[in-house]
Amino acid sequence: MVFRLAAASVLALALAAPAHAATSAPTGLKGFLLRTDEPVTHVFPRTPSFAWNPIAGAKRYEFQLSTSSLFRDNGIVFSDSTLRTPAASLPMTLPWITGEPYSLYARVRAVLSVGVTPWSSRFGFNMRWPTLPASAPSYPGLLRWTPVEGARAYQVWFVDVPKVVTVHSNVIDERELYAFHQGAGWISSVRWRVRAVRWTAGGTANSLPAVSYGPWSGVYTSVNPPFAVGRLGLTASVSDTVATGAGGDPAHHLMPGFAFAGSQTLGFLSGELYRVYVFTDRDCVNVVFKGAAVGGPAYAPRPYGPLSLPTTPAELAEARVSFLGDGENEGTHWSVDLQGVTTTEAGSEEADTAAPDLGAAIDLWDTDWPRGGYYWTVVAVNPFVVEGRVEYAELESPQDACAAGRVMRFGKTSEPVLTTSGAPFASGLSPAGRLVSAATEVPRFYGTPLVAWKPVLGADVYEVQWSKSRYPFRPAAAGLVTGSTSAMLRVRPGLWWYRVRGINYSLPTGAQQMSWSELARLVVTEPSFRVETGR
Repeated sequence: MVFRLAAASVLALALAAPAHAATSAPTGLKGFLLRTDEPVTHVFPRTPSFAWNPIAGAKRYEFQLSTSSLFRDNGIVFSDSTLRTPAASLPMTLPWITGEPYSLYARVRAVLSVGVTPWSSRFGFNMRWPTLPASAPSYPGLLRWTPVEGARAYQVWFVDVPKVVTVHSNVIDERELYAFHQGAGWISSVRWRVRAVRWTAGGTANSLPAVSYGPWSGVYTSVNPPFAVGRLGLTASVSDTVATGAGGDPAHHLMPGFAFAGSQTLGFLSGELYRVYVFTDRDCVNVVFKGAAVGGPAYAPRPYGPLSLPTTPAELAEARVSFLGDGENEGTHWSVDLQGVTTTEAGSEEADTAAPDLGAAIDLWDTDWPRGGYYWTVVAVNPFVVEGRVEYAELESPQDACAAGRVMRFGKTSEPVLTTSGAPFASGLSPAGRLVSAATEVPRFYGTPLVAWKPVLGADVYEVQWSKSRYPFRPAAAGLVTGSTSAMLRVRPGLWWYRVRGINYSLPTGAQQMSWSELARLVVTEPSFRVETGR
């Protein structure tokens, strides 16, 4: 009798896999985003995964990523010597970085029972923004642009102020122009530029930039009509979508800005500043968000503090002929370091200065839209001089404003992660020993499969969980958190269900987890034996 390992075993791989001499380096190394069968490209908007042709008899693979084409020690960004499948996922967010011709280089070699192969030819690539943010339709006092894949924040340059402001959504109000001067000479024309911001998470062996930027857009000019007088009224909530309070409004995937019009209260008092409130109830009793006082007909949350409002009569007089600066940051701030995420209190001397400060948590958690949602209103605010000091008071109650009909409803729902398109975005060794992408709803892989997903708006990092059962879904381990959009599922043979969700550190503490993806499944096959009779 002759005992032979089946195709999934190491011997079968040696027989069935593409033939390579024991000393040959791996070939076919490439980067990809979702599937190994994607066309070869050398430019990626987000961290790619990698794959190569399997080597017969390989016990494992060693993979390296470097900023040096010679792979000098001080240029190594990431390395993994435990790979059992000819594929690699990087558990980090790579910054946007380009070179001539490339800024990053990957290579791989196989570990055999008799030694190691030479390193493969290097695969060079660049990390680059796919598009520039473009001006999008909006409302008076509110700028809006198209989101950019791979971006987590945006910087807006008010050309004529001049000033640069960082926000996490795709909208920003024009509070600098409107505060204490609502005449046409201040507000009628706004010139601005915008660029995408990307920060790293997950850690690198050498310190790549913690923050990277796309190029500035061209100069956009937004025109505002004369400031509207009359009763205060609500117009819309605006982000990646627009909600006007009508039935059938879609939910926001990003924290919205709020557009309104008018200046007069219920009692016909004229306000000079305005404050937005968000509630969980139609009666506007339970406040979940209170905005900064702004002078324009729109408000969009900013993570880095309100304007520095005047505190003396002299400062108030100066504010009417000049632009205001920024005030102090308030509340708890988030800092993403190169190994994960930490929190620091605003103003703390212990804050990690090497990490990007994400500012205050100014986002709203998910609602079960359209059954559940939020309610918002706006009230007028005026400055008053009291004993030589300028103080600010609201001219009406937000509860009264809502009771009078000045209230609008909107939904906030995080974008679910997409892990499949007919077949899961998964790749690995087939039972025949070839590197393949999933072609069926339940693909079968030998070894460690690589799963990928599409990015979602607002996600800083992603959490992956897997379970032996669909329902109830019982995570088989603690799962993993990654700054990339792919992961290696190091699971035992069998049928596995897995899911992915984003984590948004701009959300309030305890509510930073976003929507889970639909469950996807795959089978990891066991090495098997068959008995053949022979002479």
